[in-house]
Amino acid sequence: MAGVRRQDFATLARVAYTKVVEFQARGLIHVHAVVRLDGPTGAERPPGIPLDVDQLGDAITAAAGAVRLEVRPQGDEPVALGWGAQVHIRPITLGAGRDDQAGDVHPEMVAAYLAKYLIKSTEDFGLDHHGKVHGSTDARCLGASPHAVRIIETAEQLAATGGPDYERLADRYGTLGYRGHVLTKTRRYSTTFGALRRARQAWRRTPIAARNSGEVIRQAGEDEDPDGDLADIVIERNWRFAGAGYFDTETAARALASAVLAREHR
Repeated sequence: MAGVRRQDFATLARVAYTKVVEFQARGLIHVHAVVRLDGPTGAERPPGIPLDVDQLGDAITAAAGAVRLEVRPQGDEPVALGWGAQVHIRPITLGAGRDDQAGDVHPEMVAAYLAKYLIKSTEDFGLDHHGKVHGSTDARCLGASPHAVRIIETAEQLAATGGPDYERLADRYGTLGYRGHVLTKTRRYSTTFGALRRARQAWRRTPIAARNSGEVIRQAGEDEDPDGDLADIVIERNWRFAGAGYFDTETAARALASAVLAREHR
């Protein structure tokens, strides 16, 4: 579509994107993506090819219709996976109306939609706030919809008989087998998550008076402390269950007395 060879494209332009995954009630993944055509080094330069936003949209539609992945679970016939037919492209422009439901879309409306879908979870099929789901029987007891239970039953079957490529489905029954991240982006689309973590650590280490003074908060460079190891904040990524209930008998006694008083008051 750009009229250039594939190996020459990287010297003229770069495709950047961010996408948010939405769980739908029917159990399928719906992807909302912002796609941008940058110059070869990023957004600070325009692309070196004469493609407009409509042609970029046509390229996205063509790619979504063309991509296929053939999977071969053990004991089953090959299955071709692909995107569905519901591909909706809308150009993002500052001149669009904030509430327009068709045509161009305003950037603030895009931001609001992405934020909305980012916090949407699996509650539509009854598996939200339950922690890890260990199988279809567990999901049924938790009140999951019959449709979600059937999907988990299929995931169980694939995890048990589909071969090594499907074993990790057993860790993702609560998301109906989906193992991806809810939010992904190309590195050059905007700032990186590592840079955001370092900025957050620098802000937390700065005294409150300095935060409100308007002065620039100095951040450690990537060479000095790329992972934030020197920060006062420790990020613990491994968790274990310590127990449920009160820390000691005195606290439990106060809670019990409070509950009795509340019942008497009612």
